[in-house]
Amino acid sequence: MFVSTLFPLHLPAADPSATALELAEHYRQNARWISLGSVMFLIGTIALYPFVVVVASQLRRIEEANHEAPLNSWLFLVTGTMAWGYGSLMPGLSWIAAAFRPDRNPEITQIFNDLAWFSFVMPFPPFTVMVLSLGIAILRDRTPEPLIPRWFGWLCVWEVLGTVPACLSAFYDTGPFAWNGFLSFWVPAVPGIGVFVTGSVVYALKAISRDEQYDTQLSRLQEGGA
Repeated sequence: MFVSTLFPLHLPAADPSATALELAEHYRQNARWISLGSVMFLIGTIALYPFVVVVASQLRRIEEANHEAPLNSWLFLVTGTMAWGYGSLMPGLSWIAAAFRPDRNPEITQIFNDLAWFSFVMPFPPFTVMVLSLGIAILRDRTPEPLIPRWFGWLCVWEVLGTVPACLSAFYDTGPFAWNGFLSFWVPAVPGIGVFVTGSVVYALKAISRDEQYDTQLSRLQEGGA
């Protein structure tokens, strides 16, 4: 029913249907562990910011290769920073705030807990734009040997569709659309964190290793166009 107090992501998620007294008792009994897990969570998300910068730089190379304005690379950089910032700082700090004074009014603890989980599962506006900008940039790469495979661009489009059910967590406290439900939590989390982030890192690193090869390809295309 309640979150794990040792795992940085506090999985499985807290039961949104739990009463204020039940949540307050949980935080009271596990205050130190919840705070420690939240600090670990915040530290772990530091790596996401270099990830955003590295991927954005590769999108800029794709746009330069196709003589396009740097719209998608800037969108990815700005919305990626917003998505990871809001989706990590707000939940982490809210969990810490809920556990900091475990003897307060239970309703206040419940509010902090609600804010933490809604912040974690519902930062979909910037996340959607971030993923979509990556997918569009990949699909618009018209070079003979694209820097990032086109199939990954289509995967990004499908990932955007996978974030839609998270919007419904604002209306349900049980079932698949609740913040701990299969459609609102696990469907976006597995492809979003497991597939999207991992795949983006892998292909960004591969793209960096192809710098000379890709630049040679561009030079030949420019010479041919001339």
